[in-house]
Formats: sequence, structure tokens, C-alpha cells
Amino acid sequence: MPPRVFKYFGDKVFESYAGRNEALAVDLYKNVTEMVKPNIAYFSPSEVCWFGIEHLNFGYSDFSRLPTNNDGIFAGKDYQEGKPGYQLERIPPYIFTVNAGIDKNLPFMKPLAHYLALKAALAGKPCPWDKYEEISKDVEQRPFKAPAAEALPEAKFAEAYFIGNPEGKLAKQLRKFGVILSDKEGTSNFVIVDAENITEEQAAKLKSKIIPALSKKENSALVCMSANSAPNAVLMSVLGKGLETYNFTSTSMLKGNDEAWAKRFNLADLYFVASKAGKSEILKTSFAGDFLKGASVIFKASNVDWSLFDASEVSKCSQVVLYESLKKPLGAGLISKPLGKGKLYMSALNYELDSKHAVTFFKSVFRMMGLATVKGEAGTDTKAGSHDLLMDGPID
Repeated sequence: MPPRVFKYFGDKVFESYAGRNEALAVDLYKNVTEMVKPNIAYFSPSEVCWFGIEHLNFGYSDFSRLPTNNDGIFAGKDYQEGKPGYQLERIPPYIFTVNAGIDKNLPFMKPLAHYLALKAALAGKPCPWDKYEEISKDVEQRPFKAPAAEALPEAKFAEAYFIGNPEGKLAKQLRKFGVILSDKEGTSNFVIVDAENITEEQAAKLKSKIIPALSKKENSALVCMSANSAPNAVLMSVLGKGLETYNFTSTSMLKGNDEAWAKRFNLADLYFVASKAGKSEILKTSFAGDFLKGASVIFKASNVDWSLFDASEVSKCSQVVLYESLKKPLGAGLISKPLGKGKLYMSALNYELDSKHAVTFFKSVFRMMGLATVKGEAGTDTKAGSHDLLMDGPID
């Protein structure tokens, strides 16, 4: 998995299958040049044929759908009962890496960095993977700990005015993240909206009073949060038309075009693959459409699903390569747009994730927006803080 090889190639290991492969290349080049060639008489790097060459899509090229039993290379001969030896009726896509004349539409092989680094190491030549800089020893520990990105800015708001059901899922999770919620209008210029469940009455007040007021305040924020479906029609009648929603899950994200946010997060921070099935989807939906014109995309869905790599040796490489090849909707997970002197944020981030990593991530997201989640973050304020079970009582 990417965290295991992060130390060799940094953030790039999370971006793609080929990016992770570059980390393997760095490790292999170092082993061959510094250990194998000086000390070992015979060396057989057998796994290069599996991990160093991309799995090939034999007889399959329509990436708008998953392959079926009708895809692959067929021998064109009927199976003969009782005949000794192999009788290959069909070679499915992605079962191996070398094309020995099997599919005329594919090359002999598609070498990856791992293979190319071995070739260079054995020849005693330089390559893009011949250098390795030590990263903080914290990275070597388990559970994996990525180096810290640039420090988060100071919080400006101690609490948030909440529009939604105060006993709903979103409100409960926000309290778990350490957010102090107020139901009194005007108490804060940081407003959070339950985008899936806002009522017509709440939307009317949002349009007539709250948005006009926020627009006049420096650094104000209107944060519309959804997790399982699109923001409802009532909210979008206030915010405007043109927002499209993709119903497609993602277990990790990439940085968008907002530089201020990009330098505050490593790709490791945007990686949510967990050991428990069903607990990894940071996005269940994502945004696209004309509504995004003029918006900054902060986070977007990744093209790779690393949860597929947490599988048996027989299938894990094939699954990841196939997934990357598929045509799929990859929208934005978090965007921002100007709202007068403040900002409008639209979030599809799955706030229902309850891992320690997810809680830390959401705390950082709110801090970037200007909201405190720990006591003392907002200047001399003593209001905001993580939920205290003893002092504050149970959330549920």
C-alpha cells in the first residue's frame, strides 16, 4: 500500500499505480547497486515481472464498462475431452504482463519504473530513481505518520451558526470534530448548512437575511455540507443553478487548484483507505457543472482506488490498473466561491467517516476555513473545543 513506500518517493505514491511503482524503483535501484552487485553472485528479481510491468488488457478496450466473459482472447477451438495438455479457450484481460503475440493490438509489454530502474542498475547507469533522501523516522513507524505540511492559519471564529437539525447526523459529527454550534442567528459570521436537509423556511431566511449579511463581512464563510446525496433543490434555488452531482465513491482525493490549501495538506492526508470494508469512502458524491465556473477546486476525486490493492497477489495489481483505466466521473469534493467579502464552500466530504484520521482531517479543513475546533485557537477565545464526554455529555 502507498503508506508503506511513502519514504521512497513522497506524495507521488498516492497519485497513481505508476506513482507507487516509482517508489519500488528507488528501493530496487538502491538494493541492486549497494547490496546485490558488490556482494551477491546470483540475483533473480522475479517480482519485477509482476510489479515492474503493467498488466495488459487482453481483448478488452471499451473502458466505459467493466470487462465480461465475452472479453479477452479466444482460441477459436472447442475443448476436447480426454486430450492431454493445456487447451486455452480464453485468455482474460489483465491476467499477466507480457504479450507473447497473444493480442496484436497490444505491445509486447508496458514497462514501469520498477523494471526500468533494474535495467539501469544492472548496467551501472543513472536513472530518475537512483537517489534516495532519508525522510523523518516518524514515517517508518506504524501506524504510518506522514511529515507535517505547512502550518494551518489561525482560526478567526470560535463557533458556527448551524442551519439544520441540531440532533441530525451532521450536527452530531460536527460536535465530535470539536465544532461549537449555535442556533442563534447573528452569533457568528461562520455558518454551516445541512445541504441535504435544509427546509424551505430555513432556505428563505438564508436568502433574505443571512447571505446578504455574510457578504458584507470580511473572512465570513457559508459552508454547505452534504455526504450521501446532492444538496437539495431548496438550497440550490437559493445558491443558483448548474451544480451537477456524480454518485461515485472515492477512497482518496487529490489536491485541486487552490494553492493556499494545497500547501497545507499532503496527499497522505487525503488517503482514507482503512482495513475495515465500508469505512473508506471520503466521497460518495462529487460536484461538477457550470456552478463550478469561477470556483476554486480545493479537493477532487482521485482516479485510483487503493482499497482494491488490499487484496490477494493474484488480483490486486489487475484491479488497480483496470480501475484507473475505466472512464468514470471524477468531480470535486470541496470547492470555494466568492460570497461578497467572504466565501461560499460546497462540501461533498463524507463527514460520517469516524476514524481518527478522518476526525483530524475535518479539524484541519475547518481550521483552513477559519473555524476553531480546539480551545484557544480563535485568539483568546475559550469557547471552542473538542467534545468532552464528562463535561458535555454524550453526543448520541
